[in-house]
Amino acid sequence: MRLARVVLAPPERRELERRARSRSLAVELVNRAKVILMLAAGGSYAEIGERLGCTDRYISLWKKRFKQERLLGLDSRYRGAEHRRRTAQTEARILELTRRGPTEGSTHWSSYRLAKEVGVSQSTVSRVWRQFGLQPHRWRSYMVSDDPEFEDKAADIIGL
Repeated sequence: MRLARVVLAPPERRELERRARSRSLAVELVNRAKVILMLAAGGSYAEIGERLGCTDRYISLWKKRFKQERLLGLDSRYRGAEHRRRTAQTEARILELTRRGPTEGSTHWSSYRLAKEVGVSQSTVSRVWRQFGLQPHRWRSYMVSDDPEFEDKAADIIGL
């Protein structure tokens, strides 16, 4: 089935050909350029689908986007999550909580629990600790338990 051809301006054709030949662009962007070039050459959906290994729906989607927005329509609309930067406030909060220690009774923070408390990733906590040379799991100081029955339990253990 032959549908209405896509008409390309010379600068658009050059850009699409550049994208189609590119070895550094994402494969998805290269395929989109090839779809539009093949439509402009008069290729049918079946031919394009067979040659590029894509569906009619895929071809129709990118043809429609190209006709509406031209070259800009071939770019992804959702480019993933925004890259998060570690702020000084986040670092200060991690360092302060590390210094104070956990409140639920354990002796030291794990990077996972502290990350959950602060609302960042475990990797962020690990990086901050590494940057400031902290290893809370290796602190050799005596940490007082806040268990109300600690003295009785300790006496039982020592009494053995």
